[in-house]
Amino acid sequence: LRTTDFREILDWEGIDGVMIEHFGGFKTDSPADLKADLDSLALAADKGKFVVVKGWPGFNWLDREMMQRPYAELLQLARERITFPLACFLVAAQPGSHFCYSWGYTNTHGMLDAYPEFDRPLGPPKSAAVWQGLTATREFAHASVSVALMPDTEATNRPSPAALVDSASSGLRQRRRATRDRRCDRDHNLCRLHSPTRQSGFGSRV
Repeated sequence: LRTTDFREILDWEGIDGVMIEHFGGFKTDSPADLKADLDSLALAADKGKFVVVKGWPGFNWLDREMMQRPYAELLQLARERITFPLACFLVAAQPGSHFCYSWGYTNTHGMLDAYPEFDRPLGPPKSAAVWQGLTATREFAHASVSVALMPDTEATNRPSPAALVDSASSGLRQRRRATRDRRCDRDHNLCRLHSPTRQSGFGSRV
């Protein structure tokens, strides 16, 4: 699926599921497009279909300039930028919803690398997301998620929305902005996200 396009596939016999392949990428990062993709998860669930949401870190394997960077640097950027697409997925996820994330489709594009967020306990949702315009919040057993789909005018690498996700159990809080080459100081524990005192009971490190 792509925004509101191809939703008729959900009514085809013999189709068990679909992929939202370009979530937030390939010219589908406007607030309206993002909201349409997220709405498709509920539409698919109502029809008994599974959905795989493919998130992107703001670059892809077709970007020749970016692909000249060391693999370790690309992976670090991808790990830093997972907050927004993952938060979007969490507020919209339904039974049968799945999330994958990388800058391409092979093992050289971050497909098989570890993203610590995926291993953290999230717990079941307490309720459906509550939307107010283009801002949504959703409570889980071990986290609350809030995401805004409006463009982030402070971003320097591309227009990108911002996301804020709180841990209900540890008080973890991070403001994600897709600024180019932003780094945190893991070695000195200056980043609240990576501080060992902020690691408990959180469904995703966002």
